[in-house]
Amino acid sequence: MPDFCHLHCHTQYSLLDGAARIKNLVSRAAELEMPAIAITDHGNLYGVPEFYPKAKAANVRPIIGCEFYIAPSGMEDKKDRTRYHQVLLAKNEAGYRNLIKLSSASFTDGYYYKPRIDKKTLRAHSEGLIATTCCLQGEVPQTILSRTQRFDFRRIPTPDIATFLARILDEEKIGYDESALRILARKADGSMRDGLSLLDQIIAYQAEKVDEDAVISVLGLVEDAFYADLLDRIARHDRPGILALVEAMFDGGYDLQEVCQGLDQYLRDAILTLETGDAKLTSKGTLVDLPEGLTTPDLMNLLNIGLETEDRLRYARQPRILMEHQLLKMAELDRVISIQEVLNSLAVGSGPSSRSDTNPARQTSPKAAIRRDSPAQEGAPAEETAHRASTTTPPRSRTFNRRQTSDQVTQGPESGNASTEPETQGLPPDALDQLREKWVEIVGAVATKSQGVGAMLSDSEVSGLEGMRLTIHLPASQSIHLSILMDKRRIVEDTIQEIMGWKLLIMPTIPETPSQKPHLRGTGSSGNDAFDELVETFKGEEY
Repeated sequence: MPDFCHLHCHTQYSLLDGAARIKNLVSRAAELEMPAIAITDHGNLYGVPEFYPKAKAANVRPIIGCEFYIAPSGMEDKKDRTRYHQVLLAKNEAGYRNLIKLSSASFTDGYYYKPRIDKKTLRAHSEGLIATTCCLQGEVPQTILSRTQRFDFRRIPTPDIATFLARILDEEKIGYDESALRILARKADGSMRDGLSLLDQIIAYQAEKVDEDAVISVLGLVEDAFYADLLDRIARHDRPGILALVEAMFDGGYDLQEVCQGLDQYLRDAILTLETGDAKLTSKGTLVDLPEGLTTPDLMNLLNIGLETEDRLRYARQPRILMEHQLLKMAELDRVISIQEVLNSLAVGSGPSSRSDTNPARQTSPKAAIRRDSPAQEGAPAEETAHRASTTTPPRSRTFNRRQTSDQVTQGPESGNASTEPETQGLPPDALDQLREKWVEIVGAVATKSQGVGAMLSDSEVSGLEGMRLTIHLPASQSIHLSILMDKRRIVEDTIQEIMGWKLLIMPTIPETPSQKPHLRGTGSSGNDAFDELVETFKGEEY
């Protein structure tokens, strides 16, 4: 093979990658009469001292190179693990010296999981070097494979793709609907090449005119009427109807991933319809017809489940079951009630008679969901409905589940029933002091079980102990972690029991500051008993 030589070879110095010994590599190249051969080990030049003299002795021209790791965010960035491969070959002595400088810098300045360089460093030491497009992990191949022009190339805006497709159809004298081109441009996802490929498919299917029906049929998309029907059934909690639609999806041969993406887009358009009323902002340029009573928070909750489903479908072994489960989960969601609505309900019955009803079944949390079209509400007289609203009392609940049932709600202080607070069970008088002394040790033990929870507690303080309920104060900067810590509190409770022998309930909170309470308008009573009761109830809670 006198006209061929390998320029990308890994030896035993490419750990966990190369298997060729330098001696065997050189002898095989000589046996095949190759005029030259290169070694390009991953991130190092360890094999050069052995390779150069053996290649010279075998009368094979040695080409010294290295497959470097390129950090797109810079060598100094020690957080982003993204890296590309880049083969560099030395064509003269200057190139070899630059290889040495780059290799040294990759270990001394750029090491983060791998020895890395960046384009700035390469630009400063590029003399005498030849760069190739490398392997599939190179930046150029990755950009091509991405098909969305993510890295160094800007994504093409959807209107620009649609305009370009329209120009092509005009030149070819093929009719089209603008709505059809918008769908194609949106499916192209920023890639003009993908847009042209999709257009070719549509023309091959129907050469006379590119209309919306043809695009939907060829691409296997779902019409908006389907999503409107689905959203209506979700709003009415029509579970059998939802399962029937899933059955229809399978019978129609639709791609579930495509259906889920379409539903998420429809929910986004519904939110834009409610918030802006501007059809130009929606994906298809039309406003969405919504079931009566749905609000933006309701749609956002549905969209959260839809986005979660879209991600999970990629790896689901039973996608149909997952789709059915998530759609039924959407149907189980209850209407979001604002604090203002709760206050208005409280204000309706703020008189003494409104507080005399101690039936737990008539009490519900302001954070508990109120189902929009539940059977109990549909047939109830207006007087009874108003009475239920007037007796709403916010609970001091240990958890903040959105859907609390009546037997999960802790009754208010004026209910007349026995307190549901846990009683002290053999705690020593100085239990609080002992906890404060051992708190650093407890946090350390928690960190061994969960580094994330340990990090959240790193700046926490033991605030108080009421019965078996332990209050923990977090700094204001940790407010975003409150809900996460509530979900993971079992780890902390178990750790306290292991170290102290006490089964406590923890309550993480953010200490109140004046800047956190602009709505209180002073420290005294507001003059409204219902409002004062609600404010008092929410003090110190995590929300």
